[in-house]
Amino acid sequence: MKVVPIKKAIEENRIHLTMATAYKWHSTGKNPELIFKFAGKLCTDLDAWDSEAKKARDAHVKKCKKVRE
Repeated sequence: MKVVPIKKAIEENRIHLTMATAYKWHSTGKNPELIFKFAGKLCTDLDAWDSEAKKARDAHVKKCKKVRE
């Protein structure tokens, strides 16, 4: 688990969100495994972002294979 503050991750272009989107996702409870409060700061788990990206890529590849058949 690689936890970093959202602001730092955005500044380093590790995740492609705005702070407003991160705050909105946190307040509405969208993707609680990606965005959460830790020690009073809004943080993210970069490993979780990587696994979500892999799931999305795999789903896209699976969909493309079905279209080709």
